[in-house]
Amino acid sequence: MPSNITISDLTSTIKEIVDGGSAATFIPHGVSMRPMLYGGRDEIILVKAELPLKKHDLPLYLRKNGAVVLHRVIKASTKDGKNHYMMRGDNTWELEGGITDQDIIAVVSRFKRKGKWYSVDSKGYRFYVKIWGTTYPMRWLV
Repeated sequence: MPSNITISDLTSTIKEIVDGGSAATFIPHGVSMRPMLYGGRDEIILVKAELPLKKHDLPLYLRKNGAVVLHRVIKASTKDGKNHYMMRGDNTWELEGGITDQDIIAVVSRFKRKGKWYSVDSKGYRFYVKIWGTTYPMRWLV
């Protein structure tokens, strides 16, 4: 008989794994991180987040409504002694605020796209992030 696993169980397990110093492999779903990641096809390696997050980091986080999301940090700031983040998916237009360190489950260190692994520290990835972020205001034309 199948077991029911809640998103809370999943996030708790991932957090426990990465906080223990190990990495967790995860297959994201959805379309918000296209063209970089295709849900159900590509894989990510999650590790413990080094806080505070920096611009362009790619955290897995828990929204206040309980949804688990993988989006990019667009802006990081500190207010009232707390770190605050603005997030956006590569394939979305809306900025999402109100994310703090307490919401962060883990951060992507590597990803597998079309069968090939990439590090988020690689020059090619950093170039992609810079170009994709810079062209954001013009992408609606395409």
